[in-house]
Parts: sequence; C-alpha cells; structure tokens
Amino acid sequence: MRLCVLSLSLLVAWRYLARDVFRFRMTMEIEADGKLHTASSIIEVFYYGGGGVAERRWHTSHKGVTPMVDLGPHGTVMAVFDYDAVAYRKRLAKLGIPVGPMGQGMPKSIDDVSIAAYNLPPEKLFWRLPKTEVPRNFLPSLVWLPRDAHWREADIILPEEMPARIDASVRFVRMAIEPAPWAWLVTQIDPAPEWLRKMRHDHRKQYILPSEGCAFHPLKIESEYSR
Repeated sequence: MRLCVLSLSLLVAWRYLARDVFRFRMTMEIEADGKLHTASSIIEVFYYGGGGVAERRWHTSHKGVTPMVDLGPHGTVMAVFDYDAVAYRKRLAKLGIPVGPMGQGMPKSIDDVSIAAYNLPPEKLFWRLPKTEVPRNFLPSLVWLPRDAHWREADIILPEEMPARIDASVRFVRMAIEPAPWAWLVTQIDPAPEWLRKMRHDHRKQYILPSEGCAFHPLKIESEYSR
C-alpha cells in the first residue's frame, strides 16, 4: 500500500513539474462601486507539438474552471477558455483598436495566456517563475452576464467597454497569473449558480455533447462538465 501511494505521489510530482504541463493561478480584479472585486482559479495547460510559424504554434488541452468575478448588482464577469475571433475583431474595430497581423492585439484563449504573459515557449514555463500581470492585448476572452439574467444573455465584453456597458463605476483593474504546481485543481464549478445549472440543463436537452462552436456553454468555463 505504501509503495502504491509513493508511486502515485512521484507520478503526480513528475506531472506537475514536467516542462510540457503548466499549472497556474489566474486572478482577475475588477472595481465596481468603489470596491475591488476579485476572483481566482487554478488552471492547468498541457502543451504538445510545436514549431511552425502560425499564431498558435502549440496544440493544447486544459483542465480547471474559470475565475468568475461577482460584481453584485452589476452581474458577473468571467474569463472563458475559448473565444470567437470574428466577434472580437468586430468589437476591436468598433473601439478603434488596431488588430495587427496574426491576430496581434486580440484577446487570446486561456491556454495561451501563460505563454504571452511570460513571453516564453511552453518548455521554458516553470514553477519558479514570478507572479506577473497579463498584458491587456493578451487577456483571455471575457464574458459578462447581467445579474439575474438567463445564461443566453451573456455576451463577450472588452475591458474598455465595461464602464459603458455595465456601469460607470465598473473598471477592469488587472489580471495576473502565477505558477501553482501544488494547488488543488478543480474541474467543475460546485456549488453552481442558478444560471449555470440552467445552462447545463439546457445543453443536456439540446445537444448530445456541447459543441465548442456554441457561443457559450459549460465547457467554456469548466473543463470537466459532464452530462
């Protein structure tokens, strides 16, 4: 029994410290009504492949749940694992924010945030890296859900849009990440808020499996959503 426990511990330690796996804490801060609202979560990204000249040079998979900032009467802002590039290009263009070649200046998926924030390839990401702030142009996709709204009313939102779309007092402060190799990894939100329970229920009724092509579904905020 002790040998099994030791073997499992060594396997877990090897996985956490492996250069192709990076587990980090993502913290998001948003000010509303003069108060700072914070949320954090643990996310683990597995990188494989590599090479090439495309914007996304590595294939990835992830585990974890999104940080969800509760703004009280102003609803909830959360990061999501994937983003709609076309919709973001339209939002950026509307705000007059230039989009460079290869998607530069666009928000990224959560899987890419650590590469962008540390400006390092996956094999260089390690547990001794310092806490760092994520540059604005490499924030993951953000979604806003008004308070007491149906989950279908959730919509993408840029930090620059928050005062106009949510409330004049709402201001995006920052997002930071830091290595967290030994932190407990949660893969499903529990207890789930009412809107998320409703979303799960709707997806069970409408899809055999939730499609990542959907604008918003459980797999965008919790990696092990199950039917």
